[in-house]
Amino acid sequence: MSGTELGKTCRQQTDGVFCFTEFGMNTTYPRVGIGHDTHRLIPGDGIRLGGVRIPFERSLLGHSDADVLLHAVTDAILGAAALGDIGEMFPDDDPQNKDRSSVEMLRMAYARIREMGWRIRNLDCIVFAQKPKLSEYKTLMARTIAETLDIAPQQVNIKAKTGEGIGPVGEGLVIETQCVALIIPSRAITSNAVQTLVASRPIPAPTQRTPSLVNPPRVQQPAETPCAGVPSSSKCFHP
Repeated sequence: MSGTELGKTCRQQTDGVFCFTEFGMNTTYPRVGIGHDTHRLIPGDGIRLGGVRIPFERSLLGHSDADVLLHAVTDAILGAAALGDIGEMFPDDDPQNKDRSSVEMLRMAYARIREMGWRIRNLDCIVFAQKPKLSEYKTLMARTIAETLDIAPQQVNIKAKTGEGIGPVGEGLVIETQCVALIIPSRAITSNAVQTLVASRPIPAPTQRTPSLVNPPRVQQPAETPCAGVPSSSKCFHP
């Protein structure tokens, strides 16, 4: 059983009828997503960040081209639209994704976002790397990401942080990235789009609470002992 009424989408589940209001998909409300990725550094001849090739004595290890920044961006926009994550869309056990271009994956993910009626308002990203120094590449990375997504460079911000010599980042073992994406509606989002989203994200039946949680045992309070003339450090009741 499924249907829509007054902006509400309902469908049958094992534990009854689940109804999902279209408030969260309404054309007037923006949505936010966060992306994160980590890749190990191995001996090599350079890394790719934000679609930009950067000379370095090491490389990033990954199933695709290991562009850790674009992976975080992809994760962020998919999350903002409640479309899962990059690992669901591009699983690392799929031979088609071996050495795949992260630019291509980002474009494909954004195409799905646009199909749902969303567009990117802005991106704010952080690259955590002890080396190489990224200051001279941040503007180019922002411009490359903007061109990939067909948005203005001013809608993309890139920040670079070191690990201050501490932890996997500081020791030069990995490069980590985080990105926040704000998406806004580009057109009216239809009920069919909402139903498609709801069907793709099933709601599990609630687990049965144990009796101990429903009716927790009462804790026995200590008996009150008169304390007249007894030092306060003694084990007796002081009102």
